[in-house]
Amino acid sequence: MSESFAEIVILTISIPLLMVWIASLKKEEETNE
Repeated sequence: MSESFAEIVILTISIPLLMVWIASLKKEEETNE
């Protein structure tokens, strides 16, 4: 049960981080242009 809980926490944290990272990459591309 602890393993599944850890996976949920990792997903909950990693998904928003990925969205922010992708958004920052898009901003960098726009700035480079």
